[in-house]
Amino acid sequence: MPATLVLRLVGLLLVSNQILPDGGFGAIAPKIPCPTPTRVVRHQGALTAEEAMNAVGVEEHVAMLLIRKEDYRTNVGWEPAELVTKPTYYFVKLDGERIRFLTTGGRSQRASTRLLRRHVSTESQTIPHIELGVPHIEPTCCADATLRPEYRFPTYRLDAAVFDFSNGSPRACAVDGGRVDTLVDIDNEGTVVIEATTEKGKKKSITVCGTAQLVVTNLPTDSMTGTRTCAALSHAHNMAYGAMLLPCRRVVPCPNRTAKLESCAAFYARTTNNSTLEIPQLPPEVYSRMDAQCSNTQWP
Repeated sequence: MPATLVLRLVGLLLVSNQILPDGGFGAIAPKIPCPTPTRVVRHQGALTAEEAMNAVGVEEHVAMLLIRKEDYRTNVGWEPAELVTKPTYYFVKLDGERIRFLTTGGRSQRASTRLLRRHVSTESQTIPHIELGVPHIEPTCCADATLRPEYRFPTYRLDAAVFDFSNGSPRACAVDGGRVDTLVDIDNEGTVVIEATTEKGKKKSITVCGTAQLVVTNLPTDSMTGTRTCAALSHAHNMAYGAMLLPCRRVVPCPNRTAKLESCAAFYARTTNNSTLEIPQLPPEVYSRMDAQCSNTQWP
């Protein structure tokens, strides 16, 4: 029977068409360890990727996949545990896995986001693009904004998780108060297999029902254990996105973007009405010409 699985993205996750090697829509959760006091080099380009992330002072984060107990079915080598801070959920901690969502009867793994894409042209290249209405990384608009190679294919060395959503339909919805969240809908025929490949090439999987409401997170460690492992040296979590970028060599005028978004309803299930909320035009400085967007606009 036709069904739709819904994923909600929460925390420090970067969504883009520049993550997967063939331009499919995906997301990455960067590894964020406990920061240590450091003298920040004035020229960001002199920092390694690890130094750049440490310099922003964001506390340690943990990437997780959360599954409602009622949605869980079986697993192969990937047994979830009960989430201490929310006992109605199971969770698996992510540590370098590359994850995709396998379906039968839904869109093919490469079909759906290809249908949704338009293109943004720059002087040097044409970038596959999906505009979700959530902020883009980089405080100014960079003509050649590029993720550091440590976060990109083929190594993804500093990613706690890499998600392949190329058989899903990304969208954004508005929560009262102005927050905007990124969601991914995956059509299927009743079940979805969440397959993970570890850094050593080993595969493991979890099967969930086709109407599951999953949550992908990259949040401070106390969200999982109730205990924070270290304090932040900075409260600006969005700075972690900038640390993932190579230094910008040339700034260009920022595009103006607005979005009309549906209201998040019934725990982010697809709404049955056509109601929309007008999202005011955000200041141009929050956008980048790179198609790399934040997962949401405010703290969860």
